[in-house]
Amino acid sequence: ASREGEGCDEACRPAVYLNCTLPLCSWQTTAWSDCSATCGEGNRTRSAECLGTTAEDCPAAPQLWDPCESNTACVWTAGAWGPCSNQCGNGTQARVVTCPVDGEGGEELCAAVETKWPEERPCEVYDETECAWLEANKERCSSPCGEGTLLRNGTEVPCTSCVSCAWQADDWTECSASCGTGTVARNVSCVIDHSEPVQSRALQEAQCPEVCRPEDVAECVGEACVWATSDWGECDGVCGSTTQTRTATCPGSCADPSPNVTQPCTPVECWSLSPWSECSASCGTGVQTREAACLAADCPGDPPALEQACTRCAWAPGDWGVCTGECASGEQIRNLTCPGQEGACGDPP
Repeated sequence: ASREGEGCDEACRPAVYLNCTLPLCSWQTTAWSDCSATCGEGNRTRSAECLGTTAEDCPAAPQLWDPCESNTACVWTAGAWGPCSNQCGNGTQARVVTCPVDGEGGEELCAAVETKWPEERPCEVYDETECAWLEANKERCSSPCGEGTLLRNGTEVPCTSCVSCAWQADDWTECSASCGTGTVARNVSCVIDHSEPVQSRALQEAQCPEVCRPEDVAECVGEACVWATSDWGECDGVCGSTTQTRTATCPGSCADPSPNVTQPCTPVECWSLSPWSECSASCGTGVQTREAACLAADCPGDPPALEQACTRCAWAPGDWGVCTGECASGEQIRNLTCPGQEGACGDPP
């Protein structure tokens, strides 16, 4: 036997391995990361791995970053309110409102989520020291009638002066309510020359500063008030010393003293009494009786009488006699008798 391969020309040996062509391998990518910006424009990233032996086994690598925009944290932020611009009266306060953009973009990112918060608001402060200083120096206000400025410690402060205003107010009317809260009114007009007749010196109100315009309506309280009382309520008990109540109201300002709202009262009798029985005598003097029951645990005073005398008789009429007249009209007479004792039947009919 010969060994394998002996006697064979190696140059004529068939190939054992043959090169072949396969499709390229694919990339496996992770999910995109969150946007690098929470309010504005940023980037998101991912990683990729070639499933082949080397990167050359895969086509061109996929994009590993991508631009993105996020508004998850686009919320307006505001600083503290500043001091009121006027320390004696109406003014304004200011604050800074910003959008926390951490990438490209501007305030429109926050505006797309929520309307921008106000950066100014009205305020009203009445500092006693400031008001006293302004009152003492109002004649130095840059405007003698209306809103102006005053220089205080090198700083201009707002002031209001009505020293030379042309507003004119008539007398107040009587209170609209005779009792309680009502209103009074008066005419207010803008005039420029008090020496001229009223008809020729009336101006349009726009020519006089509104801030100095006197009030034309005010609240008032009528003094002619009378107490109003409800009916007395029932006694709060059924026997003995009890009280009853009522309400007293005043629609405005009533004179003192106010009416009493409690008073002692006597309720129904403490004793419950049955009706009197019939008289025990059919004619003459007899007795009537009744029953009594106490409605409380202990009825005060003496119990009521349970017996009383009675008289029970009726007049007995006789027959009518013969008419006394012979023609036209006359009279008839009959006898009345009382079967009981004298006076037992009362006056005759």
